[in-house]
Amino acid sequence: MKQIKSIIKRLLFLMAACFPLKLLQRIAGNRAVFINYHSIKGIDSDEIINRNVYRTIDEFVEDIKYLLKNFKSLSINEIIDNIKKGNKIDNDGFYLTFDDGLSVVYNYFVPLLKKYKLTASVFLNPDFVDNKDLHFQRKKNLLKNIVNDEDLKSKDQDWKSIFSRVKIIDVEFHDAVNSIDYKKSEILNDLLFLFNIDYKEYLKKNKIYLTSDQIEEMIEDGFSFGGHSMNHPKYGELSEEEQQKQTIESINWVQNKFSLPYRIFAFPLRDQEISKNHFDKLDGKCEVSFGVNGICDDEVPFHIHRIDVESSGVKIAWVLKFEYLKFIVKRCLGKEVLKRS
Repeated sequence: MKQIKSIIKRLLFLMAACFPLKLLQRIAGNRAVFINYHSIKGIDSDEIINRNVYRTIDEFVEDIKYLLKNFKSLSINEIIDNIKKGNKIDNDGFYLTFDDGLSVVYNYFVPLLKKYKLTASVFLNPDFVDNKDLHFQRKKNLLKNIVNDEDLKSKDQDWKSIFSRVKIIDVEFHDAVNSIDYKKSEILNDLLFLFNIDYKEYLKKNKIYLTSDQIEEMIEDGFSFGGHSMNHPKYGELSEEEQQKQTIESINWVQNKFSLPYRIFAFPLRDQEISKNHFDKLDGKCEVSFGVNGICDDEVPFHIHRIDVESSGVKIAWVLKFEYLKFIVKRCLGKEVLKRS
């Protein structure tokens, strides 16, 4: 099935490239586009994170130039205002967002955006702001990168005992580390301590996340901020109650911490399986939320889907044409609206 989907996607990419963008826009109903980014290629201190497909600085500039040539920039206030009034968001508009609150946004993206007189929304995980803590996947990466065979032999029973607490037994160390999910991530600090890996010292040397001062400065420059869960779990691994807690607490923290007049949120990772009930409880507590499902409608009126451009590895023109064509095909099949259980 995956292979078939991959072939269909490639065919749609090739077909889409043959059409002028404006024609696809008209057929699709002249829809605004929302583009999401995370980081810049090759600048992360984590070698495993660096394997992700991100834009280079030059590629990001090309994205901006293309968007400015073919669309007009929106503001978060325009977006919120249109949603509140039930209006369609500007047909020729585009808007940029950045997930995970990484310091690369301040160091690399912001100077470029200011040069082109653009702002964007940045979504934060409060537990990581000011580099207070490190995402559990990055802690796993530290273990995978640093712990060697000699370390494992000398502390064989100790690390096996730690894994046994979360019922990971008789597994090779690196396979065991790979199997740690969010629910089992409580053992990571103990493993790091066992192997004398100081992740807080690592964060002092590698300022991965935005600081409060940087965020305040960006707010002064017109950038907006929202919640992105407290510590970036996979929502599919959480109960509905835990999902609600992560969502609401992160929205409240960001708004209260920075005295913001709006409340916005972006789901970590994919959001297709988030229930209608979750959104019903979010209504009134959040003015606009964001997912990443390309160009599509959602049965939740305040939920907007963004396009993942960076991981495509191809020019933004191809990505947008593909997204418009995909939407047109979905509409022909009566599947242009994402329904929630």
